[in-house]
Amino acid sequence: MLWEIPLLDEFMFAINLASLHPKEEDKILWRGTASGNNLVKDADHVLSREMESEDSPLKCIWDIKIPNTIGIFLWRLFMDRLPSRINLRNKHVSLPGLDYLCSFCHGMDEDLVHLLFSCKVASDV
Repeated sequence: MLWEIPLLDEFMFAINLASLHPKEEDKILWRGTASGNNLVKDADHVLSREMESEDSPLKCIWDIKIPNTIGIFLWRLFMDRLPSRINLRNKHVSLPGLDYLCSFCHGMDEDLVHLLFSCKVASDV
C-alpha cells in the first residue's frame, strides 16, 4: 500500500540510527512515551494519530458507525489480510491438493477481488 511506504522509510531510518552498546544489558523501550514504558493508551494514541492522517485510507472505516466486527472485516479486506487461498499460498500455507482455485467456481485463483467481486457463484450467495 502506498501509505505504508513513508512508514517503512521512517522505520528503516530509525534502524540505521540504532547503535549497539555491548556493555549494556538489552531492554525493551517504547518510544511512544518519555519514560520508555509501554502503556496501552500511548500505543492507542500513536495508532490513532496515524489513522487521523488525511492520507490514511483507513480513516473512513473507523469513522462510520458500524459494529466492530464489520469494521475489522473491512480493515482486513482493505489491507488484503483475509485468508483467501492466494493469501494463504503467499504465506506458505499448504492446502490439500495444492489447489488455490476458487472454492466456489474452481475457475480462477481465489484472491479477494475474484472472490468478492467477479466470482459468479459467490455473487449469487
